Amino acid sequence: MVNFMKLVQNENMKIYRRARTWVMLGIILVLPVLLSMLLYFASNSDETITGFSAMQLDGFLLTFLITIFSVVLAAEAVAGEFTWGTIKLLLIRPWSRSSILLSKFIAVVLFSLLITAIGFLVTFLINMAFFGATNDINEYIPELNAGAGVLFNELGHLFWLNYVTTLVIIAFAFMLSSALRSNGLAIGLSISIVFTAQLWSHLFLMIDKPWIKYVLFLHLDLTQYANGRGGPIADDPLTLGFAISVLAVYFVLFNLISWTVFRKRDVAA
Repeated sequence: MVNFMKLVQNENMKIYRRARTWVMLGIILVLPVLLSMLLYFASNSDETITGFSAMQLDGFLLTFLITIFSVVLAAEAVAGEFTWGTIKLLLIRPWSRSSILLSKFIAVVLFSLLITAIGFLVTFLINMAFFGATNDINEYIPELNAGAGVLFNELGHLFWLNYVTTLVIIAFAFMLSSALRSNGLAIGLSISIVFTAQLWSHLFLMIDKPWIKYVLFLHLDLTQYANGRGGPIADDPLTLGFAISVLAVYFVLFNLISWTVFRKRDVAA
């Protein structure tokens, strides 16, 4: 166990020694501050901009960037070793391939959790500083009273729902990273899923078949199930629990493929 933790630590060191990682962290820190400042000054002439709507906007933008940043790291986690020619040096060490793969996955997940936590706290604190606890949350959730605690919980719910999606996309990107030798190809294909998910969702919704409820793309936006909403299929309402269950199956499947491919692939070339 101690040796495995050292392996995870080594993978984390690879991530945080790169300048790109600190640029990502800097963006997560600075972006909500700049955006909230713009919204605050815009609210002088537009009274519809309030604390809750500002937090929502910041939250959606940040969770999208968090997904992109996490996908970039996940997609190059294994493929990057082939691109840089370091895969043989990694495999000759006294660790199994399964341990190496798991340590890489854990390191990427830890990074995604870190930037999610930072994004959440910065978004909450900066909007509380600019807008306070007085907000328009009752317009969206009438049964709740406005207040800092309510804002904290609702913003946390938004980040949590989006992080579940991020985790599944990380698993998909990690699968491509394990299967492909090209760093750039793994990153490109993974990011394309993020940008085209809504398009694929709309295309599948045009198919009037019961099996479409199990399609991955329809459940990548879990916010469509928030507050009792029935999801993307109008005539077949679904629940948040069902959507998470579908995503969990895909998450396990992607990781099984990653593990199988990485354990069996030939690295002699």
